[in-house]
Amino acid sequence: MKSRLFYTALLLVFGVTAGWLASKTLLPLPWMIGSLLACAAWSIKFGDKIAPPSYAFPQKLRKCFIAVIGVMIGSQVTPDLLRQVTTYIPSIFGLLIFSWCAHFLNYKLFLIFGKYDRLRNRRNQAAKVLSGGERRLLEISRALVMKPSVLLV
Repeated sequence: MKSRLFYTALLLVFGVTAGWLASKTLLPLPWMIGSLLACAAWSIKFGDKIAPPSYAFPQKLRKCFIAVIGVMIGSQVTPDLLRQVTTYIPSIFGLLIFSWCAHFLNYKLFLIFGKYDRLRNRRNQAAKVLSGGERRLLEISRALVMKPSVLLV
């Protein structure tokens, strides 16, 4: 339990530091992108070496952060912003279409993975830890998601 709390605190400090550093650049959304990229790079490089087994960010903290983000975004809504809503409609439709496509492709991927017990049991692991045959099965499964008429193996 203590190692999970320590690792969570370490990730938070690392993410805030990376967000602060990114805020000194011209990146859009620097606090989010900086911390996201830094924590993702950290997890890829060191996650399996020092993270507690089957680590996941605590759900209670996640809910608190989501509430904070909601308050921050909601407090920025002004009458002027509401008058500009019509200019955002194309972006909103683009996000909706993207979300639907992403969900559809994930659904298709899970349907195909469901046929292969070995892949289904290891779906939370990185592809680099799979055996050669399992990697090949993963490649073929990903290709089958698109329902090709011909698949060259």
